[in-house]
Amino acid sequence: MDVIIELISRTKRVIERHRYTGASITIGRAYDNDLIISDPHLSQHHAVLTDLGEDGWCLQDLNSKNGIFTRKHQRIQTRASVKSGDEIILGKTTLRIYDRFHEVPAALSMNPVEKIFQPLSRSGNAMLFILMAMAVLAMNSYLELYMDDEVRHIFADTMGLLLLGIGWALLWALIGRVMRHDARFLVQLVISVTYLLCAIFFENCLDVISFNNSSDTAAFIIGGIGHFLLFSTLLWLNLYIAISQTDRRRLLMANGISFSIVSLVLILYFINVSEFSGQPNYVHYLKPPALQWFSPVARATFLQQADDIFTYSNAQLDD
Repeated sequence: MDVIIELISRTKRVIERHRYTGASITIGRAYDNDLIISDPHLSQHHAVLTDLGEDGWCLQDLNSKNGIFTRKHQRIQTRASVKSGDEIILGKTTLRIYDRFHEVPAALSMNPVEKIFQPLSRSGNAMLFILMAMAVLAMNSYLELYMDDEVRHIFADTMGLLLLGIGWALLWALIGRVMRHDARFLVQLVISVTYLLCAIFFENCLDVISFNNSSDTAAFIIGGIGHFLLFSTLLWLNLYIAISQTDRRRLLMANGISFSIVSLVLILYFINVSEFSGQPNYVHYLKPPALQWFSPVARATFLQQADDIFTYSNAQLDD
């Protein structure tokens, strides 16, 4: 008998994999078993797996204390037939049984982004990138400041964003450690910091759009779509590093989570917006003349246009 037995975690990850040959395999905690499992809920001699040839195997309960259950948590009474790919539960241990001819899933294709992540997994390259990113974050904070004590505010803004990136990277590193036994914290940190840089650059682009459009409506629509795409990309990369799954499922998860979060933020925004504003709604961004898309109107022309508007309004009231 050639049989492969896998020990499965609660997250369906393979913990151990063993291959046996012989007419029968004994399972339990005692050291004279063929498969020794250190689960305190297993009996010393818990079960025996017997070869039935082309009909699979027969699993027999050796009068164990906690019994044997199928994947659907139905208790096996004394004995039951087992086919290749079946899962059984002994105590708190899940076993999956295969024969040597069982078909395995197709190999997952390597994604081109792995070529980018590979050099960033080295600590020297990652630290250099993060230092450069901190310099960019500090410069962006400096350009937005209009108050005294600039150094303290620049340091607080930069470290706040960096700590946010570290926290997000730690979360996904923990998920990767659990799911793949590979945290890859530095790569997750580089991804998080890169997202922060892209988000800040995108926000600056939105400011320029609002500055030239004299309205927040266009920037609001573009911002919603842009942040959805940015956050989806971040989640896709986090999932790619932390969890082994198909590209289709990864894309669905990233887009679904991103859409839910962006929609929630927009809903909260509209809920908190007051129907009445005590001041006119106008774009208050100040930008250099080089960022102007249209030539400014001369003061005399502006005054003349305003005077024409008032003259027209008064004529309409008189009528």
